[in-house]
Amino acid sequence: MSKDPELHFAEFDQTGEEQVRLNLAAKNYGQPDGWKARLAEEWLRSIEASRIDLSQSEQMDLARRATKAAEEAATSARLANTLAKTANKIAKVAALMAALAIALTIWGLLHGEAP
Repeated sequence: MSKDPELHFAEFDQTGEEQVRLNLAAKNYGQPDGWKARLAEEWLRSIEASRIDLSQSEQMDLARRATKAAEEAATSARLANTLAKTANKIAKVAALMAALAIALTIWGLLHGEAP
């Protein structure tokens, strides 16, 4: 039986994580301190490390997407603020025009001129 770790890692890959765990528990790879059992445990640790790396990568991707969404929301908020200021200015002009129309109507009534 070969003691080449790569050959055994390939075997573990083919067997799958769950079955390797079962084989370890059943001592199918020998005693826990045996070389094949240690290789299986090392392989399982590498699988876990890969899973953690992927999880961290996914978290970084999620953080990037959240940052982008926040930046887009800030841009939208600035645009909405600009539009609100413009609408407010238009409303002020409209209110002044309405006040002027009222004043002219009152002036006309007081001076006997019909609007």
